[in-house]
Amino acid sequence: MGNIDLDVVKNAPSWSEGIRRYQEQKREHPAGGETRKPQYITKFLMSRQEAMVNPITQKFNDDQTEQVVKRMEETSIAKTLNRAWDTQLFREQHFDIVTQAAKRGHIHEKVYKQILKPPSLVTATHTDYNIISGKGFHEHHWAPLDRRPPRPASPQKKQQFLTALNRPREYDILTNQYTKNHEERAKWEMDRNREEIVQKYWETRNFDAVTCSFYDKDKEAAFQEHMKDKHLNQGSSAINKLPPTLAASESLMYDICTGVVRDPVRLQQIIDADNSILHARAGKIEKEKSLREKSIQKNQLFLDRKLARIAHERYAKTVARGYDIVNLADYDTVGHPPFPQTKARKSLWEFHESLRNETARTPEPHWNNSFQSVESTNAGNQRTSTIPSRLDLSALDSRKSKPQTAQSASHGGTDRTRSTSRASSLSSLRVRSGGFNRD
Repeated sequence: MGNIDLDVVKNAPSWSEGIRRYQEQKREHPAGGETRKPQYITKFLMSRQEAMVNPITQKFNDDQTEQVVKRMEETSIAKTLNRAWDTQLFREQHFDIVTQAAKRGHIHEKVYKQILKPPSLVTATHTDYNIISGKGFHEHHWAPLDRRPPRPASPQKKQQFLTALNRPREYDILTNQYTKNHEERAKWEMDRNREEIVQKYWETRNFDAVTCSFYDKDKEAAFQEHMKDKHLNQGSSAINKLPPTLAASESLMYDICTGVVRDPVRLQQIIDADNSILHARAGKIEKEKSLREKSIQKNQLFLDRKLARIAHERYAKTVARGYDIVNLADYDTVGHPPFPQTKARKSLWEFHESLRNETARTPEPHWNNSFQSVESTNAGNQRTSTIPSRLDLSALDSRKSKPQTAQSASHGGTDRTRSTSRASSLSSLRVRSGGFNRD
């Protein structure tokens, strides 16, 4: 909008003229023309500006970048041509094969010297015959007979590759016979055809609709026997057609009011089935009772042994002191009180190491008073070991086993060495085969 004079109505000669001039001032464009439509920025326009290279002109959109790339190409084209020239001279001839001129001005240039080959008595050719007459060199050759090439050997005939098309046929269509074993194969085919005809004949002639009987007499006799049995057991078959809950109900077998038995056979079957179930349950109950008693005895034995077991901590403080508090004598010298017969509980790391050692080493024979290992020298050279039972091994460990503990390892003297060797020897008595291990 232009500059609007608010006093145009007041200064006008008339009120209508002032209104007309006011409206003209409102319609007047400030720039003296029409208002231009704003330009919309689309995604396509922005993508064209973001693209660095124009795929059609193969140039950069930025002029400065295009000039830099052109200068780089002009400087590198000489290096590329020189490298190609070096490669060409290294791999090809050092002269132009068209003009026969040497390629001068290069370090790889070599003067070409023609090598004169001596005359050959045999003309160089790749064929084994005369290309003009078509005859072999042993017949048509410029050299004398004694100097002509020998006749080439005939090529060995290749064995024909048999396929589904060129394979020899088993049947000759001209003589209508097999090439091998014609009589036996013809008889076999005739028997198969006869069996097939008989089978198809009896498939369509099983039952005679006129006489209402089977063609096969044996089949008809079996059917008549089946019908007789069906008529005799008509009542039981009718009961079998009833629902299972109704057919097995006792109300159909006897009258609950009068006690009259209607079907004694089926009633006896139900009674026998119930008795068999009761007998089976009775046997199972006896077995469960015996197993429960054995488990109770085993559990009680385990608890008794657990309560009777002597704790290793009972002797730990006494032995750890290293001397007798009464006479102040060393345990290793006097020997009283004796070392404990118990074993200390292994730590987690010691238990892990013992399992790994037991798995790594192979079992070896040990000679002692409890069990013996006899290595026989028979044909098979088999090694047999007499291993005591778990009870004997427990008695042996409780009587002789004296493992070395952390407290006893701190003592000195001869008895400590003897105790250590004795503990190591007794620890080796544990059976490493068959699953017997006190640890």
